[in-house]
Amino acid sequence: MTRYLAVYDVEWLADVDYSVRALEAVVLAHRRHDAPATFFICGKLLDQAGPRYRDLLAGGPFDVGSHTYSHYALKVIPGGAEPSSHLVAVRDQVQRTDALIRQVFGHPPVGLRGPGGYYRGLQGQKKVLELLWDLGVRTLSTDARGPGETIPAPLTQPYWYADDGFPEMLEIPAHDWHENVLKGHNPAPIAWPPPLPWGYPTHAPKTPEEEFAVYKNGVDFAVEHDLFFYSPAMHPWSIYRFNPQARTLDLLLEYVVENGVPMVTVTQLRRDFSQAGA
Repeated sequence: MTRYLAVYDVEWLADVDYSVRALEAVVLAHRRHDAPATFFICGKLLDQAGPRYRDLLAGGPFDVGSHTYSHYALKVIPGGAEPSSHLVAVRDQVQRTDALIRQVFGHPPVGLRGPGGYYRGLQGQKKVLELLWDLGVRTLSTDARGPGETIPAPLTQPYWYADDGFPEMLEIPAHDWHENVLKGHNPAPIAWPPPLPWGYPTHAPKTPEEEFAVYKNGVDFAVEHDLFFYSPAMHPWSIYRFNPQARTLDLLLEYVVENGVPMVTVTQLRRDFSQAGA
């Protein structure tokens, strides 16, 4: 049974008021459809306006996780050794945000999302994984790019970091286009040939309907091939810039509901995957 995992990176650090408005648009869309979601938030935003974020997410079927303190990349040298300065920075970024989430929301983060995403996540990054394990991180979402750190990301399914010595640390990848790249809000190297079976759109979407048509392909393919889950990479700031009413989300969430695809949070997905014995 395919699950839909709605995940949002809350990371617009330049203007906290804009960030809050953007998150509100996303949250309202989810509330309209009674749809669960997971929000990975940069700690710096909670430092500036923690109560505002808490009030937006209170009482909803929402998970809150860490997106580091200042959108700091967890993986900087693909396949290489991590310099000591990087490990010190990762520790600080994770610990500060962990403390802020506990302070603002009253519970620890549900996991850690790697800013930008990386090809094969943190596989082979043993020192970083060891550090994160020691800090209490058990769920990661860092695998979000194709070969050569390209976009879109393939439909990689969850996996454990057993080969790196952490059989209880779960990776929950992100899929498909990072919507900020799809819409031209940020540049990124594009994979060729296309890693997605349905190819590329002919142009950047100009309307919510055109954007929905891109992600509909992912939902349909995941259901048809009985993938464990599907989860496009999304950002409230970019969604709001494209359409302040977050119309794309209404179309996408409505389609998921109409097709009987259960929507889950990161916490639920980890539970389901563990129980499946995968």
